Amino acid sequence: MKKLLLAAVATFSLSQSTYLQAQPRATVTVPATNDLRFCGEQLPSYLPTVAQRWQKTVTRRAHFTDDLLAIQQKAAVLFPIIEPILEKNAIPNDLKYLALVESELKNKRLSHKGAAGLWQLMPQTARKLGLTVRRRHDDRYDVRKSTQAACRYLWELYRQTGSWMLAASAYNAGPTYISQLKRQFSVDHPLMLPFAKAETQLYVYQAMAYKELLTRPEDYSDLLSDKVIFALNKRVNIVSQADRQSILAIIETPHPETDSENVPDEMVASSLADAAVVVESETGKETVRLTDVRP
Repeated sequence: MKKLLLAAVATFSLSQSTYLQAQPRATVTVPATNDLRFCGEQLPSYLPTVAQRWQKTVTRRAHFTDDLLAIQQKAAVLFPIIEPILEKNAIPNDLKYLALVESELKNKRLSHKGAAGLWQLMPQTARKLGLTVRRRHDDRYDVRKSTQAACRYLWELYRQTGSWMLAASAYNAGPTYISQLKRQFSVDHPLMLPFAKAETQLYVYQAMAYKELLTRPEDYSDLLSDKVIFALNKRVNIVSQADRQSILAIIETPHPETDSENVPDEMVASSLADAAVVVESETGKETVRLTDVRP
């Protein structure tokens, strides 16, 4: 009898364990996409693929809470510098979040491909946008000058794509590629274009995730702890004088030498017209349209 009882208990335990393992894991929910906008354009909640990509991106971004807190602190100092430049150039304010995707507001960032500064401009792109790029004088590390150049480039991308969301995607992948996709495929929404790279596919979602988590963290209580939500809300308008001076000191100090870019001293970009730049080189002056520029 005792053996039968033990066998019954073992059988029940095994069946219970199997049942629990078969249960689906609890899923994290995020706010519905029908109230999400980027540059005035709505993220369509009626497209399952868009909703899935958004939930995946914002969930992943919310996981790095330390990064969010550090970025918000930098944004409190740098956004007041960036925002007036965007407004002056009639660029949607939301596009400031591209700088977070590109560099996490690390002004001294230099990629292995040679992109530099907050906006991660390539040397050739920067020159054609009117910036000076030399070994010991690189305007890409100047917050105001590089933001002005990014505005010129974003306007041209918008003229080509007709959408600020697509302009943002083109900032990542290049206008030629985005324009070709737009001509080849008819889709319900720009974000449904079949981008070849996952980086481009999620680029706008990344910018939106930064915007949402930094501006209304309380709406993402399923992803952020109460402690993090409190910290993000508390820091919105509070940055100590010491922290402010520390951040400003970093962006105002001379930029690092860009030896890895092999930038010749004699190449300097000159004046910029509305739709073209005049690049000066040893062979003379050459007019280059912004439509030929790729990041």
